[in-house]
Amino acid sequence: MVKTDWLTPPLPPAPGAPSWTTTALDNQNNGVIVSLMRPGTMFGAPSVPPALPVTVSLFQNIFVEDSPRVFLSLKIVPANCSKNSTRTCPPVDLSLSSVLNLDIENVFTPASTLQNSIGFQILPAGYSLPAGCVPGTEGCNYFPTAYPLTGTMDISLLNFFVVSGSTATALTSANAESLGNIATKGDVTVEYNPLIKPPLPPLCKQYTCN
Repeated sequence: MVKTDWLTPPLPPAPGAPSWTTTALDNQNNGVIVSLMRPGTMFGAPSVPPALPVTVSLFQNIFVEDSPRVFLSLKIVPANCSKNSTRTCPPVDLSLSSVLNLDIENVFTPASTLQNSIGFQILPAGYSLPAGCVPGTEGCNYFPTAYPLTGTMDISLLNFFVVSGSTATALTSANAESLGNIATKGDVTVEYNPLIKPPLPPLCKQYTCN
């Protein structure tokens, strides 16, 4: 069961839609599948040394009845400590590279009303963490020019259907932007795997699956 009746981010033309440049949380965590991780994240990355097999998290068999504002929000973002009771952030190096590998399969959902974002936030020129810290001092992250956070993402979408009425259309690289409203930023690979076989009922049983 997934709750999708949140009121934020607001729908256009109001401000607050998903952004690649905001450094505030701004309800980017309102989504069906969300991963907002800080730089240095290693999620589904090979072990070093490679003694263990790579384990990629798998989310499958997801049915969403009502149109979500956002289905996917997969981002590497700076820490947001505005609601921390001490108003301080744990030490973090924002220049660290990140890895996010994720498999999602057998999804039926109406189209998202806002952009689905997969990628890396861009820190604006003059951004510092902790806020107002002195550049060059220990623990101060300061970026005089705009700085895109770095790393790689490999997201696999297998048997991902966008539902309209009684028709379910498989998401592909050709319709990912227009039908899926998916946008990427940075070194991101999204595999729109073709339909191998119709998912088990009741999913394709109640739709015409294309």
